[in-house]
Amino acid sequence: MDLVARAIDSICILARYKHSRSKLDTHTTAYDYLQRGDIIINAHESSLLNNRVDPDTSDAFARVLRCLSGAFWNHAITLYQDDNYAAAVRFLVHACGLGTRACNVANELGVSDSKAGTGPTGDSWGTFKTSLPKRWELLGDCYLKIGDRQASSTHMSSLIESIKAYSFDQLCPLTASLSPTQISSDATYGRLFSLVQRTTHIAVSDLCMTDKVSLWHLLRTLNVAPGVVGLLVEWQATGLEENWWNSERRPVVNFLLRDALHVYDIQYPIRRARVLLRQLEFAYRTGDLSFPTADIAAEIHKLLSRQNDTGEDDALSKFVPQYQATTHMWMAFHAHQHSHPLGNTSINVLQQSTLAIKILRKTIPSIPHSPPYRSPNCSPKPRVTQPSRVATRTSPRKKTSTAKANPCTPKPRKKLMQTPPRVIKLDISPKLTSTRQSNACTVDSHLANTIEMLAQLLGLLGHVPLKIQFLNILQRIAEQSPEPAADGVYRLPILILLPFLNRVGFIRASVDAAAQYLTLGKTRRALAIYAHAHTAVNDTAAGMISDDVRIRLLLHYAEALARCGDDKKSLQLYEEARSIAEDIEAPQLRSTAGRIRSRVQTLQRSALASKVFSLIQAAKDDPHAALSSLRQSLRLWNRAFDSLARLSPTPDQPSLHQKTYRGSIAADGLQWRITEGLLGTLFDLAQAYCQQGFVRGSEYFVEQARNLAGSLNSPALVSRAIARKCEIQLYQGNVQDAATSLMEAAELLQDLPGVDAADVTRLRARHSQLLDQNSEAQTLYLEALSMVSDLDKILSTIDNAFPGPRTSFTRSPGRSSDSDVLAPDFLASVLKQQIWLQRDEPRSITGALLERYSALPRSRHTKADKLAIVAKLALHDAHIQFRSDIFLSSLTESTIAIPMGLSSDDARPLSVGVKQMLETLSTAETMFWKNLECVSNCGHVPDAREAAISLALIQSFQTSLDKDSNNDARVAVGLLDASAAITLRRELIDVIDQKFPELAADDLIWPSPSGYGRLASSNTDDDYDTNINLKVYWKAVRDRYHSNQGLDTFVSASQIDKLPANWTVVNISITEDKSTMFFSRQRPDREPLLFCVPLERHGRKDENAEEQFLFEDAMRQLEDILQESDQSAKDAKEVPSDNRDAKAAWWAKRVALDKRMRDLLDNIEFCWLGAFKTILQEAIDIPPDLLKNLRVRIDKVFQRIVVANKKRASRMKLDDILVECFASLSPKCRDEELEDLVYFILDLYQFHGLHIALSEVDIDQVTVELRTALEEHTAKARGHIVPVKDAHLFLVLDKNVQGIPWESIPILRGKSVSRIPSLSLLLDRVEFAKIQREAMGLPVMDGIPPDRAPVNPKKTYYVLNPGGDLTKSEARFCTWVKEMDSVGWQGIVGRAPSEPELLDALNNKDLVIYIGHGGAEQYVRSNRIKQLSRCAATMLWGCSSGLMRDMGDFDRTGTPYNYMMAGCPTLVACLWDVTDNELDKFSRSVFESLKLDVKNVNAWSCESRTDSGVSLVTAVGRSRDVCKLKYLTGAAPVVYGIPFYL
Repeated sequence: MDLVARAIDSICILARYKHSRSKLDTHTTAYDYLQRGDIIINAHESSLLNNRVDPDTSDAFARVLRCLSGAFWNHAITLYQDDNYAAAVRFLVHACGLGTRACNVANELGVSDSKAGTGPTGDSWGTFKTSLPKRWELLGDCYLKIGDRQASSTHMSSLIESIKAYSFDQLCPLTASLSPTQISSDATYGRLFSLVQRTTHIAVSDLCMTDKVSLWHLLRTLNVAPGVVGLLVEWQATGLEENWWNSERRPVVNFLLRDALHVYDIQYPIRRARVLLRQLEFAYRTGDLSFPTADIAAEIHKLLSRQNDTGEDDALSKFVPQYQATTHMWMAFHAHQHSHPLGNTSINVLQQSTLAIKILRKTIPSIPHSPPYRSPNCSPKPRVTQPSRVATRTSPRKKTSTAKANPCTPKPRKKLMQTPPRVIKLDISPKLTSTRQSNACTVDSHLANTIEMLAQLLGLLGHVPLKIQFLNILQRIAEQSPEPAADGVYRLPILILLPFLNRVGFIRASVDAAAQYLTLGKTRRALAIYAHAHTAVNDTAAGMISDDVRIRLLLHYAEALARCGDDKKSLQLYEEARSIAEDIEAPQLRSTAGRIRSRVQTLQRSALASKVFSLIQAAKDDPHAALSSLRQSLRLWNRAFDSLARLSPTPDQPSLHQKTYRGSIAADGLQWRITEGLLGTLFDLAQAYCQQGFVRGSEYFVEQARNLAGSLNSPALVSRAIARKCEIQLYQGNVQDAATSLMEAAELLQDLPGVDAADVTRLRARHSQLLDQNSEAQTLYLEALSMVSDLDKILSTIDNAFPGPRTSFTRSPGRSSDSDVLAPDFLASVLKQQIWLQRDEPRSITGALLERYSALPRSRHTKADKLAIVAKLALHDAHIQFRSDIFLSSLTESTIAIPMGLSSDDARPLSVGVKQMLETLSTAETMFWKNLECVSNCGHVPDAREAAISLALIQSFQTSLDKDSNNDARVAVGLLDASAAITLRRELIDVIDQKFPELAADDLIWPSPSGYGRLASSNTDDDYDTNINLKVYWKAVRDRYHSNQGLDTFVSASQIDKLPANWTVVNISITEDKSTMFFSRQRPDREPLLFCVPLERHGRKDENAEEQFLFEDAMRQLEDILQESDQSAKDAKEVPSDNRDAKAAWWAKRVALDKRMRDLLDNIEFCWLGAFKTILQEAIDIPPDLLKNLRVRIDKVFQRIVVANKKRASRMKLDDILVECFASLSPKCRDEELEDLVYFILDLYQFHGLHIALSEVDIDQVTVELRTALEEHTAKARGHIVPVKDAHLFLVLDKNVQGIPWESIPILRGKSVSRIPSLSLLLDRVEFAKIQREAMGLPVMDGIPPDRAPVNPKKTYYVLNPGGDLTKSEARFCTWVKEMDSVGWQGIVGRAPSEPELLDALNNKDLVIYIGHGGAEQYVRSNRIKQLSRCAATMLWGCSSGLMRDMGDFDRTGTPYNYMMAGCPTLVACLWDVTDNELDKFSRSVFESLKLDVKNVNAWSCESRTDSGVSLVTAVGRSRDVCKLKYLTGAAPVVYGIPFYL
């Protein structure tokens, strides 16, 4: 035998010497050598084994077999590590075969661990036997990697034999006292657990076995205890758990669970109940309706109620309460899954959950509440501060390169993020199972996981109090802390669940609890819990808590801090989490489900990070970056949701037109968490979009949230989505639709207590308030407050029911629990409305409400709302003081000019009443400015507009009271301009980044503060210098709007001087109560002028006057005219073509409507503007001497009226800016208009302290004298007044007046008038025109702004009759457009354009002409137009193509603004529907005025171009009268943007 051993040893050395990893073929030589050793052994095997006389010889033979087996194994490992799996197979075959023979010989010789206790032989044989199954497993892996599945059967058989050979003597008693998870967590039986799972996987995945997978079929014939067999079968089912989604795997699991039930008969009641629980779980997760869940639950309860007859399961009685509670929890899941959509889901779930919590509350309090995370040593040691990961990790981890050692049996690889702790020593051994500590509590793994899962479901269903109770239970379980032994070793009894009951479980439970408190608005409590958990993490040794859990805690903590406004600390925690996340390596997982879940967890981290970053940016007052990150978060949540949907397929197919969420057949904890994150982000986006004024986007996200909530069968969340929709409807003024939504939302809640129900009540109150039912509104507001108060009491009761150390971190130091307010945002909203409803009550009442409001936690929104409330109350008090003062009572009915218009060298004495008034107005002004500072950037659009308009009104009042300010006019005009297009500016900032899609980054990359505010450098391709200029231009626009959204926009120096001298900008706005209008005028190098005109001012002239022509009256008349016009246009199809009488009647009706429209526009000018219509007059240059003469003449007229203090009156003079304005008033104007001017000037004298008894003034005589003065001026000015060449007027219109065709009121009819959203956008168009001129080779003069957009008429694209039904229009223009093809025009006729065709035309052409229905919205999406980096001048000759839809309190939306955001210089569109015949006449007249014919277009060139052409705007103005219906049709087309000339 000695010779054989030496020969084998020499062969092994030669094989190791010949095998070189750097030379691929040397392994063959090594194999040949080792095979010779196998031959030698085979030749001497029989003689050596038969030599029983010398046992040492036989024992040596076994060791030789093991040695040669080890040699084959070492070479196989080397080849396996080099990915040479095919070569490794033949080595492994011999390694496994020889190893099995060696074990057999050892067994025959009686070599065992017990016998080898005093020598090395036994120990080495024990290790060898333990490693043998690993060799078989590696052989199977190699077969799979080389695609040889035929060998899997052999491999599986080998694993089964290894299982059979396993010693189950020590395992059998454990099965009667521990759960399967607890046993598998023990290192002693972890290998067996892996073998069982590996065997099952091969049988199912490789061999596609179904009913013969169960080990019960293989072990029932052997003498194996039923408890062990049942355990192994349960392990098999556990191993397939992540494949339950696979329809091919489900039958296997079903068979395994049934086999386990066969094993566990009546003598094993608790274990049988445990398997039945798995059946309930399996039925839920697979959606298998064939399971009689009610019968299963009944059997479980029956089995668990056998207190004195537990058979073989007496030691498992400790699990009975947990299994009972778990049964109720799974029945709650089934109640949710099988209930009718939006039916009585909540009631059934509530019943089962309540039963579960009752059991758990009796069971869990027995858990000791020792401090959970102290040092394991008996005496505390100083804390060792670990260096910050942010500071130390400057680059991703690098794999360390080390020299490769000689091949040996490899140690099992450590799974990712499961590195054992380095500080705390763990001693886990079977011997501990017999020594039970008195304070140890046995908790099954499924209990904690199920509690966590049910808590998430309860939150989605709106059962917040019950959810918090389960989270409290979860924290109690995680707080369990075993005591250290005397030797300092931190022993964890195997009774205790290791995977969950540790720091990881505590952190997860704490994060969930804190997140729920944060949702409820209890920020202090949430922050305290997060801080406690964060301290526990920092006190924990490295490796004990996974990076994933650390990241989750850090992000949620950062979220809470950001919501509280602490953006600095929040960003610090965010960066720490980002640093950790960058170093995480994706685990290598085999199963599809494992890979999907790992991917989903990565997406979840990135989604949560994006959401937290959004909150940080919002706290920094950067709504653009916040929205961008929030959208990134939504995309990531959707990807995670869709990925998990692969694990729970349903037959439903997603819609092709919009995102549709498919309800999963069963959601686990991860799926609920993803769904919760997705829903939260949808609601956050809806709120953010609503706050920014993006109504359409907000409605879209609300609808998506509603769809998702419906797929989850969650009535509470559906109700919440409907409530958000209702709130938008109330903002829009859709009171009837809002009432329907409120009824639907209330019905879904079914008296469910909570913040959602209180919010529905709040919206009901707001609805009543809009209907002027203030008493009912007040009652409902009180009811809403009471509902929140009741909920707070319930939550306090729950918190007090769980005493222990947790209370130490639920309260902030130095604060009582009462200071943490429930739902502070909700309370702020209710108190805000309550205060305003009681504005006429004594100030003691509103003061008490204000104090209560001030006690709420401070946030940016509550601060802004409080400032707005105080400001509005002060302004309301000012109006009361006006009415109570005999001299100031007429102020609110008087027209006020800014500047005041009357100057004097004398200082005006101020009365006590005036001083008090100025103090009140100053208070309101200060509060409104502070409020505007808070809301101008990211506050609600209605709030920002109201603040701006109110400040302009206050400026007017202060000016009338002679408050000194050189900037009043400029500030007031700036406020009005800023209030006109708040949403447009915000949306433009948001959309600019989308104009260059190549800059988009991977969503998985966490957002960084350095990544915002920059456009990437553009590529230097040929063209594009123009493209580069466009990027520079849009970046400048974005930066300017982003930095000037605050007060700088209003108080900075005027930008009007940058405009051409022939341009005038007029702003028309109206106050929120629709009682006062503002008309302002700005011209280059001129002081701005503003008139504050009350619409009810005519009532003070004649108390017996007829009813006033109010704003609501005009809008109602306009709406009636347009509705009747639309109806008559529809009726035209029913008029017989051969019936002349019918046609005449139809035309008569149309003509009558046309006259009504003309009269309406006349009344608007006459009643609203009166004498002040001259502010809209085109610019003229009046010689100074003529102005002086007119001023002197007017001063004499009025100074004769002043009886008292004539000397002071003689020193007062009208300012030139007012004289110049009224100089253009025709002396032939109506008497009422001159009376308007008379009262205005008389008020100026009174405002300066010269009291005039109006009742004693002969107004008629003054009117005659004033008319005479105007006639004299007109006669003298004839031939001396030079009109400004090519004068153009821009209208900046408030949302409330945009529907009026101002271009067709008498003073503007036929003039060059266009609309522009704001002065800032007009300046942008001037800069854009410069870029276009440079691109076309046209000169750009320094200091001289271009007064037109450059358009090359040869680069024109047309779309004629795309719908195919406007045959007459096609016949009228088809010949013309075909002729124009010869000069370079392109286009389509009679067919619908594709979206890319239209986008290409808009992006690359200079002029686009559309003749069809609407504004081409049916052919190109609005967001695609906005994303264009440049846009051609466009004519949309279609019905309502220029309609800006009324959105109530929000800014209007419509096609024109989409084109403005795309950079369109000029847009022609129609405000309402018109007939095609009339519109064709109009458009043909415009084409002819522009000379769009073959001859003139062909002759056009940049060099031959002159400035004498007709502008498009002028052509539109002159073409209004070519229509038969000069107002019904002629007033509909309007122009947006700057003019272009051809």
